[in-house]
Amino acid sequence: MLNLYSNLLSAAYSLGDYKAALEFARKGIETGANSKNYELIGDLYYNNALTFSALGYDKEAELGYLKSLEVNQKGHVATGIISVKMALGEFYSSHAQAKLGMRYLSEAKAAAKQIKDYYSVAVVHKMEASVFSQKKDYPKAMAAIDSCIQYFQTDPRIIQGLFYEKAKILKETNQLEDAVLWAKKELEMAAKSKSQVYVFSSYLLLSEIEKARNNFEQALAYHEQYSAFKDSVYNGNLESKLAEERTKQNIETEQDARKKAELEANLLSTQNQLFGAIAAGLLLILLVGGYLFWQLRKSRRQLESQNLQLTQLNATKDKFFGIIAHDLRNPLTAFQGVGEQLNYYLEKGDTAKLQKISGLIAKSAANLSGLLDNLLSWALLNRGMIPYSPESLELATEAAANFEIHGNAAAAKNIQLENNIPQNLKVHADRNALQAILRNLVDNAVKFTPAGGRVTLGCTEKDNKVFIAVNDTGTGIATEKLAQLFSLEKRSEHGTEGEKGAGLGLLLCKELVELNQGILRVFSTPSKGSTFEFSLPSA
Repeated sequence: MLNLYSNLLSAAYSLGDYKAALEFARKGIETGANSKNYELIGDLYYNNALTFSALGYDKEAELGYLKSLEVNQKGHVATGIISVKMALGEFYSSHAQAKLGMRYLSEAKAAAKQIKDYYSVAVVHKMEASVFSQKKDYPKAMAAIDSCIQYFQTDPRIIQGLFYEKAKILKETNQLEDAVLWAKKELEMAAKSKSQVYVFSSYLLLSEIEKARNNFEQALAYHEQYSAFKDSVYNGNLESKLAEERTKQNIETEQDARKKAELEANLLSTQNQLFGAIAAGLLLILLVGGYLFWQLRKSRRQLESQNLQLTQLNATKDKFFGIIAHDLRNPLTAFQGVGEQLNYYLEKGDTAKLQKISGLIAKSAANLSGLLDNLLSWALLNRGMIPYSPESLELATEAAANFEIHGNAAAAKNIQLENNIPQNLKVHADRNALQAILRNLVDNAVKFTPAGGRVTLGCTEKDNKVFIAVNDTGTGIATEKLAQLFSLEKRSEHGTEGEKGAGLGLLLCKELVELNQGILRVFSTPSKGSTFEFSLPSA
């Protein structure tokens, strides 16, 4: 039973079902209250601590790790002691207790050497490299990284990211030629393993290195590859995803109908059993009748609940496809007949008309790209298929990258973009989700801010949370419209210069913020501007 609960706990944690993981941990620990199997008990406490850590309950996670260490030491489980001390070292190092963290890592390394577990020794070196790098102790960080690379050179799962970290250190120490070589090695490995995070990061790092080397043309080329790769992830296979969604909706409808028919057949069978039981006596009839009446009411409640869910699902599906039918048609219509118009005005030599058409094409293409991004993300999110890989992200860097996307649109309206986020402030979030949230909120701010206005990005920290605020000096939102702001019921309004949208952006932002364990709020005064504030766990 202990082994079963331990495996169920590990599986639930891997799937992100933290509620189930905590329940399995509780049952397993209760089952093993009097057990002498210290290895399994220690493993249960260890995985329970991992679950609390993932949920942001740092105090409970710390107590779980310490309890796991106590149990493993009591049973003299060497491998368990090493694993827990490594986890404690990483935990304290990431919670501003670097000295205590390094102490546990040192003890784990010594214990691993004692039993000749050189794999664990190398893993400790990798953790120490991260701590040294954060403290800007680059010589020690580089030595630890080189030790890891030497040991893990045949294990691409562990070596993933080490080349990237080495390239970053070489860049920080102005060894730009070597930095380029290691960044390219990381890019090659990330491409083979299809690691989107490190493909993104490597292209961006190469762009920054080439910029530092004054190779601006090469830096721009890498940045374009970074942008193209990012866009391909969001825009790829939209048609097939929509077709899969329709198929899924049809299958679920058929399954609900079949369940309903089976339930009705069960009710009929139960009624027949009631008639057959009459011969057994009046008392038995009353008992069975009362039981069936209770079952009938329960079944009806289940049917009503299923019918309500089905109605809501169909309504959501209809709204979703209505948005697709309406909002995809508008930007696509702008491209109809463009070729003939261009040829006509080229023959006429009317450059003014050509410039106007070019501007319309650019605006329609931008609208279409944003719409496809949001449609795909929303569809994947509602199917539970959107990838969620939280990591430590430098907020100022992510915001700066997002501002670059909106630079042209803001400049066209003479809108000032201000990034007031301090350097080195980090959050724990999924990079793609964070970029999608910032992209939609900044896009909305620019859209509803008149020419000459200002869009500001700022943040505050409180209780292990970072609150990011997007402020604008735009038209604001009327009080009666705030209630439907994050709903499919609300249709998108035109911006200050006629910009259009699909109305999915804010709904997508809300769901992505909640996916990253945060909340999204809005404060607005008509004619004075709006503030959209969302929270993310601090790193």
